[in-house]
Parts: sequence; structure tokens; C-alpha cells
Amino acid sequence: MRVCILTTSFPLHQGITVGTHVFEQARHLVRRGVHVDVLAPHHSGAPWHEVTNGISVYRFRYMWPHRWQTLCYGAGIPANLRKSLWSKLQLPFLMLMLFTNTLRVARRCDLIHAHWSLSGLSGIVAGKILKKPVAVMFHHGNTSFQRDPLTQWIAKKSDIVLCNSSFTMSKVIAGDFRRKSRVISPGVDIERFRPQIDKQPFFSLEPEIPRNRPLILSLGRLIEWKGFEYLIDAMEMLPTDPLPYLLVGGRGPLEKSLEQRIQQKGLEDRVKLIGQIPYERIHNYHAAADIFILQNRLILKVILILPVFFVILLKAKPVMLTDTWII
Repeated sequence: MRVCILTTSFPLHQGITVGTHVFEQARHLVRRGVHVDVLAPHHSGAPWHEVTNGISVYRFRYMWPHRWQTLCYGAGIPANLRKSLWSKLQLPFLMLMLFTNTLRVARRCDLIHAHWSLSGLSGIVAGKILKKPVAVMFHHGNTSFQRDPLTQWIAKKSDIVLCNSSFTMSKVIAGDFRRKSRVISPGVDIERFRPQIDKQPFFSLEPEIPRNRPLILSLGRLIEWKGFEYLIDAMEMLPTDPLPYLLVGGRGPLEKSLEQRIQQKGLEDRVKLIGQIPYERIHNYHAAADIFILQNRLILKVILILPVFFVILLKAKPVMLTDTWII
């Protein structure tokens, strides 16, 4: 069997965490004997075509020159559209090139599997032309796009609708399409995430981190709806004996302002932004942490983070959830 995966987010190079849930899905399909082709937008510095872990990855240009391509990646398409008129102008070109390249790559496949609405729209139209079945997967239950006309049209025209949680399904898919909808939650690699992992590799990677203080870990994109500024403020209120240390992993448009917030509050000895953690090293950071904080403004409303719970439970760590809308 041959599957063509359409996505607007896929790791651009080894070690990057953006789009890793799509990569992990593709990798495990390959392990089961499925031939997988992935079509994703190109970004400056990434190869146009590569084979990684048995996955054939094709990246397409949607702006000329390619350094003008700023709609995808970074903070993500929704955030990029909100902050930049230039990003909005790129959207029609992204859709056009996604569609034309889908026709090229998917003609050899048995199934088109699209992630998110934009890829779903392209996949459905291309599937009708190529006479290929189409599965569309939704990853969010955010109320900003729940049950909008485009989503409902995609759900109606697709052969099967996949959601990463029952909450996402309840918000995105209307009752008429439930009969062809399925929930498939992202999995966890239990070979990597397990309590027995040695902490020493972490302290080799981060030699400046004190070993005799409680270590708090939080990961995610540094964007507004994550609410990392509240987590930094909370570090100011914690007791000093013992003095905890917070590591925040990830990148995003708020990185500079968060660094300034840390300096203004004099929390340099308590908080450190460590940037993007290489994907193959994330389990080392989980192993060293005493507590993991899942920082999210919508966490009590969006039940799509079960894989994170499984990771932490496998690592035998306490978990704290936050909803910064109600702080």
C-alpha cells in the first residue's frame, strides 16, 4: 500500500520538533510495510526532497524567491496570518502550489491522508480528479474554527474523518458526519520515554543547571495563547527553600519579550529559556525534571494532550496543568 500524506507542518531537518506528530505517524506506517510519501511546504534551508526513516519527503515552493516564504512554520499558520499582511498575501499561492503538487505526488498512491483543513481541501479536490480515497485528520478543537463551512464541506466530501480526540470531534464535526469519523490519538514511543533513563546526559547537555535544586520543565511554542508569561511570573511567588529552577524549551515570536520579562523581574537565577530542544534529546530533559508543567490557556477546554500525560506517566513525573485564562 502507498499513502500520500499532505501536511502544512513537517520537520524541516533532523532534531526539529515542529510537525513531529506527523513524522511519527509516517515513520510507524513505514515500519508496518506501508510506502509513505509526504508533501509539505518548503522553508529556507530545508532540502527540496529527501528520504528519512524510509519516508519520501517532497517540499514545494509557494513563493519566489523562496526566502519570501514566511506563512508556514515559525509560530504556525494561524499566528502568522494574524500578525502579518504579507502572510495573508501568501495564502492563495500556498493553496495553488499545494494543489498542483498534490496532483503530481498523489497520482501513484492508494490513499491521500491530509492533515488540517488546508491540506484537506487540496486533498479532496485532487482525490476527485485522481479517483483516490481521502482521509482528513483534524488536530484542534479550538472554537475559532469549529464547524465552519469549510470544515463541514471537507468532512462531507472526505471518505473518512479522523480526529486526535473526542473533544476535537465534538467541536469540529457535526452529527451528520459522525458515522464516518474516528478518533485516533497520537501515540508515545515507550522505547524512548521510560523512567529508567539516566539523568547524566541531560547535565552534560545543560552543565549550568544546578543539580541540587528542584527542576521544573515546560515545553511549547512561545506564542500568546500558551501563556508562558504567567508561568514566569509564578516563579517569583514560589518559596526559596528549596529554590526551584524552571527550564522553558521552545521558540516563537514572544522569545525576546519573555527574556526581557525574566531580566526585569530579576529571575535569571530561577528561569532559563533554552530554545528548541532537539527532538532526539527531549526524553533526556523529561528524565531530569522533577515536575512537568503543561502550559496552555485552553488546557481545561482542549482535551487533546493525552499523549503528553502518557509521556509523563511513563517517566513517573508529577504533572501540573494550567489554564491561564482563569488565573
